Amino acid sequence: MAQDQQYIEYIQSHAALTSNQRRKMLSLLNETRVYSCLTINVGIHALLMSIANDRIFTNILEIVRQYGGDVLTAVKNHEVIRDYLHSHCPTHPSSSLCELEHKGPCTGAFSLEKDLIGLANTLINALMSPLHSQVFSLKGSEAQICVDLLYSVREWGSSRGRAVLEEVMFKLAKRSGCWPHLLEVSDVTIAGQTPIGGGSFGDVLLGDYRGEQVALKCMRVQKGGALKMFAKELIVCSRLNHPNILPLRGGFRGVDPPMLYLISPFMERGDLQEYFMSTSPSPNTSFSILYDIAKGLQYLHTRNPPVIHGDLKPGNIFVSANVRAVIGDYGLSYIRDSHLGWSSSMGPGHGGTLRYQAPELIKGEVISCSTDVYSFGCMIYWLASGGVPYSQYRFGYQVFSALFRGERLPRPETAGLSDGMWDLCTRCLATEPANRPCATECVHLLQQEGMTLPPWRPMSQEGACRSLSDNHGIASPAHSFMPRVVC
Repeated sequence: MAQDQQYIEYIQSHAALTSNQRRKMLSLLNETRVYSCLTINVGIHALLMSIANDRIFTNILEIVRQYGGDVLTAVKNHEVIRDYLHSHCPTHPSSSLCELEHKGPCTGAFSLEKDLIGLANTLINALMSPLHSQVFSLKGSEAQICVDLLYSVREWGSSRGRAVLEEVMFKLAKRSGCWPHLLEVSDVTIAGQTPIGGGSFGDVLLGDYRGEQVALKCMRVQKGGALKMFAKELIVCSRLNHPNILPLRGGFRGVDPPMLYLISPFMERGDLQEYFMSTSPSPNTSFSILYDIAKGLQYLHTRNPPVIHGDLKPGNIFVSANVRAVIGDYGLSYIRDSHLGWSSSMGPGHGGTLRYQAPELIKGEVISCSTDVYSFGCMIYWLASGGVPYSQYRFGYQVFSALFRGERLPRPETAGLSDGMWDLCTRCLATEPANRPCATECVHLLQQEGMTLPPWRPMSQEGACRSLSDNHGIASPAHSFMPRVVC
């Protein structure tokens, strides 16, 4: 590698080193898998100390060999290697060595940036080899170390490399239930234990985070699959930053009682269902909200790698104080495989809410950008008709049957629904995924002249509220609190 060649040239050209010392340093470099720059500079410094013998250098070489025999071993033990090197680094506060003890010129610059770039590239190269299967098998403390490392170095790789690191971090978190410690926040105050909402995952509480009113999504079960879902959702949300995406402030560990929470801004206006039922917004407001949803979906699908929401519906769209729509609740979201071609057994599940699910999902396919676009078409239908898709059917098995046989949704008989808007809706609801527009095309089509929605009027109280039903189409009162659910 080019970087290795630079280090070789640096050692060979170092004027203060003897020929024997250069050979020793090249041997150390050959054993080094991580923190090459730090290792080289600490090794040279140890050799050049006026009071030194070979003992310190030999110890450094043994530590590098013992804890870094191969790439995966070095990654799992990178903290041990780093901390030992820091203890002998002349510029580190915990060092036992003093730079004044040099014999000859300073050994050179200690570049953390170079080591982070090198570490990122080492991980990327390893993950694009058969070694990736061993990474995904990590558990417990080893998985935690790897997840923390992936999060720390993700910004130091190339654009493609960052995508690989984020994809691996997501998959490892999903399998191990570990998440980066840097995503945890403190300074959170919970305003009592009375829930303001909830669902199958647990309760939603109101709180304060550094002076901001926040909603705390609590995981009711603190082990197993719930921990994996928490880790997955925390990582997905942490990489999103857009005006039409509900922000994540971080994860929080409560002490009394010991609970895990996802922290996001509290949305006083609630979700789309609650907002429309309470305000009956104008057609212009409805259109603005639809455009916001399209922009948010475009943002998700154009991430690298893309993020698939997996459960787009009125209950997961929130309305901000300035009446902007933000997409939230990423419990069923997925980062799409886009770089390494790993086994499909690691792919996403089906999930979602039946009335907003694409027909291919009930036939065994997995969620994709196209299934999100289908759900977006259902959102257009909801805004245009005032009712949920297939509102004529009360039970989930009836909706399932309608989707399976490819039953088309009828055009709502409401004045103000333009032909262009209905055409976009039907294209999004196409039975074949390949015939649906992408999110970016949806945004462009909404920018055209004559795209209008009618005044929103609920089809019926039952039909309007059925969007809060569970996957079987049976209304669940707990879901009426979903406006407060974060991320």
